[in-house]
Amino acid sequence: MSKPGLIYAACHERTNGGWELLEETRTENQLRFRMRIKSGPSTTTWLSIADRLIELGDQQLATGKPAWTIDISKQYFRKPAFKYGWRVILQSAELSKIFEPLAMEIKAVKTQIFAVEVQEVALYGSPNRSKTAGLLGHVPIGPLALQNR
Repeated sequence: MSKPGLIYAACHERTNGGWELLEETRTENQLRFRMRIKSGPSTTTWLSIADRLIELGDQQLATGKPAWTIDISKQYFRKPAFKYGWRVILQSAELSKIFEPLAMEIKAVKTQIFAVEVQEVALYGSPNRSKTAGLLGHVPIGPLALQNR
């Protein structure tokens, strides 16, 4: 198994197969990969993994001379519909030495329950409402609110 394959296998195992590698780019000092996570328990597990990896990255940065850095973010794309995947960028002068310890950390992560991620929210309101007329004209605020008690 390739060295980055250790990380991929650990993520795949921890998410019960809900982890899918989309692409990988490697240089001597950087590994960049993008993946998709199935919704549901796989997402919850992935957020716990991402949280732990970012925590470890922050610990590295706190040393002042980090042995490695990590960047985890969402990347939006169209294939064929509008979707997003997670992008992970690992950088290190000795990249091959960090794969095994990070894979072990991923396997040891305890799943946390995070607040539900809101994907889309309907905005309610009348398109006929004047921009100046709003709740301010209907609900007493400040000292007026106390006078109407």
